[in-house]
Amino acid sequence: GGPPGIARTLREALTDRQLETVQTAYLNYYFEWSRPVSGDELADSMGITRSTFHQHLRAAQSKIIGALLEELGSTASRDSA
Repeated sequence: GGPPGIARTLREALTDRQLETVQTAYLNYYFEWSRPVSGDELADSMGITRSTFHQHLRAAQSKIIGALLEELGSTASRDSA
């Protein structure tokens, strides 16, 4: 059971906090071009620092983009350093 393909890959790759962070950002329109909410506000709402919020968000974005490119069969690859 469970979600297919990329959704399962991401559920396994993302920590609970990374998933919570990217969901919070998305649901609060953080990714929209004139963003109505700041990273500071979202971090406060989650009880974490701005720096921790951005760290979780960047890690989640990297994993999501990597999984998407892999699913699309992109030839792009990175060293896992």
